[in-house]
Amino acid sequence: MLTDKEKMELLNLRKRIVAQREEIKRLQEQVKHPEGTSKGRYTSMKTEERVLNYMRSHGSIDQQRANRDLGCTRLAEYIRRLKKAGFDIIGEWKTGENRFGEPTRWKEYRIA
Repeated sequence: MLTDKEKMELLNLRKRIVAQREEIKRLQEQVKHPEGTSKGRYTSMKTEERVLNYMRSHGSIDQQRANRDLGCTRLAEYIRRLKKAGFDIIGEWKTGENRFGEPTRWKEYRIA
């Protein structure tokens, strides 16, 4: 049998757990629908979220890193959607050599 004090402690613990679960749900909603986007605007915000979160954590993204790290093969389309949703994203052309030593260029995107 539990004492009255133990029952109160258990009740308080349950209340804290419920509050923490509600906070987790609230934070998950913020990640799913970043400021400037709306629920239901697109059928799935997953790829847009991944691209946006990648730029926030790494500073920038290009097609090669999007494909390798996120499995995103249409980066320009997702950047276009994020811009349309109100995000200020800047694209900058970079130059270098491809694996055959030939000159090439690509676009790198970052949040302004």
